[in-house]
Amino acid sequence: MVLGGLSRIQRRLESCVIERKLATLPEALQYGQKGLDLVIKALKDESKQVQRTAYFLLRDRTEPKVRQALQQYLPYGMFEPLYTLGKQAKSVDAIAISPNGKILASGSHNKIKLWDLSTKKCLRTLNGHSDRVECLTISPDSQFLVSGSADQTIRVWNLNTGQLLYTLVEPLHQRVQSVAISWDSRWLASGSQDNTITLWDLKTGQVLNTLYGHLSTVGAVAFSPD
Repeated sequence: MVLGGLSRIQRRLESCVIERKLATLPEALQYGQKGLDLVIKALKDESKQVQRTAYFLLRDRTEPKVRQALQQYLPYGMFEPLYTLGKQAKSVDAIAISPNGKILASGSHNKIKLWDLSTKKCLRTLNGHSDRVECLTISPDSQFLVSGSADQTIRVWNLNTGQLLYTLVEPLHQRVQSVAISWDSRWLASGSQDNTITLWDLKTGQVLNTLYGHLSTVGAVAFSPD
């Protein structure tokens, strides 16, 4: 009876009807190792829906054979774009989303565009940098946008109006590769091509400290929640 049932499962998974395959996959797991093998095989099915269903059936299992199959499978192929925001003249090198989920900022060459995520429309374009925008971050209170650039400056903008509040010059005149804002929106950290991290007072633009120790470009910085 088990062998007969397994043959039926296999025939249904070889069907051209997607709905039949989707309904059969959970049932296949009732047939031991051979049924499990059929679900693993479904990770390579021509239908993305079948692949997705097989992946979710397998992802919490601990058998070595399953773990190995999942390591070779890239679930990112299941992702589908919700929408596309306009077109940029140059490549997009930096993005940031406001914590309130309302605005997305994108850096393309020396320009920054602010997008309304509800309407999908560009709110405004921020001009000021003279070279590529390398990094963007938005303050936790969704009030400030900070941009770092290959032009060796950091610019602090009012996120809601697009007004440039002030410009900070990297102390050693190197390109700015990363920026981060503390949870309370008081401090700004920037990482540069000169292997240093600079800590700034976000309200005044004053340099508080410079951290040394890295042997290469600081490509990422972050504040702990406390």
